Amino acid sequence: FDALDTVEAILIQSREWPDFVTSVFASRNPLELPLIFPGMIDDGLHCEIKLGKNRNTGVFLDMRAGWFWVKAHSHNKRVLNLFSYTGVFSLFALHGGARRVDNVDMAANVLKIAQKNHQSNQLHDGCSAFYKRDILKAQRWFESREPYDLIILDPPPYQKKAFQGWKDYLKLLDHSRHALAEDGTMLCCLNNPQISIDEFKHDLSQHFGDHADLEVIERAPEIEELDNSKGLKLIAVRP
Repeated sequence: FDALDTVEAILIQSREWPDFVTSVFASRNPLELPLIFPGMIDDGLHCEIKLGKNRNTGVFLDMRAGWFWVKAHSHNKRVLNLFSYTGVFSLFALHGGARRVDNVDMAANVLKIAQKNHQSNQLHDGCSAFYKRDILKAQRWFESREPYDLIILDPPPYQKKAFQGWKDYLKLLDHSRHALAEDGTMLCCLNNPQISIDEFKHDLSQHFGDHADLEVIERAPEIEELDNSKGLKLIAVRP
């Protein structure tokens, strides 16, 4: 710790579900939690980080490969970011040249943070919008949209009363197809440690049929899992 001049504190969080405990392992000065600060997530991009009192910190670092894939595939595209949380996917899409990104989440508090993230990155010039919707009950909203070239699906694997696992994922896929352009792409994300990447790919193939093109996006090399086949799964689907 003494050799790391830029480090002011080390926090360790035990995340046994459903409880979690944050401990201050070392600190140069007294700390009051939560710590809230802008964290760099790419050259020229940052987002609000909140550490210490909540399970969710404002950013999921294991999604790095997905962020950079979106940045590389967003130029001049209309993008729909579902379960958008604090809008990090949107930041990368706009940084990659997207002409429009619509962010949808059912939690107003995280949408406010997403708006702040866009403003602080100077990415709020009419190219992004934020909608509070219960996504699984918004089929008419999907059908009313101008088609999107890229739709990002990043739901929780399970959330009581909000998202009930694979049956709701299938509903999400069906809703999204109503809003997808004819030659569009869906980025399907799944963070369920009970399901392997091969099982996820098989389930998507069963749903879309053999004609669909499925591209598995490899996780960032610095993100390691106890079982690398069952960590975060990212598959780009071109129906």
